[in-house]
Amino acid sequence: MTGDTLRQLQMIKLICGEYNYGNVMLVTTHWPKRIDEQKERGCPIREADLRKDFWKEMIKGGSKMFRFDDEEGTARAIVRSLAGKPDITLALQDELAKGKPLSATTAGSFIVNERQSDEVCRCHERD
Repeated sequence: MTGDTLRQLQMIKLICGEYNYGNVMLVTTHWPKRIDEQKERGCPIREADLRKDFWKEMIKGGSKMFRFDDEEGTARAIVRSLAGKPDITLALQDELAKGKPLSATTAGSFIVNERQSDEVCRCHERD
């Protein structure tokens, strides 16, 4: 995963909150149709890396992994797995409901800090 993708994953975690990981579906895409082509491209290895390295915390918290293969049946199965779940309140919603301004929430302060880091990096690039 690239730096931007890791930041996006962190944002999802902060917006949802650990207590909502069971309501998050982690879906991989662009799967070749043939098993031999999947192996040739190293898809199972990359999927295992996601499971054990990048998504480990979320899976441990109840998130489920799905493979989306561009088929309607798969899309329906993913949606069905979410359909029976109760309504939730996201961590970001909780913080906003308590009166925090967006920039003072956990997710908001993460974005503010990341943007400041980006600005510092851009300044150093110009030097």
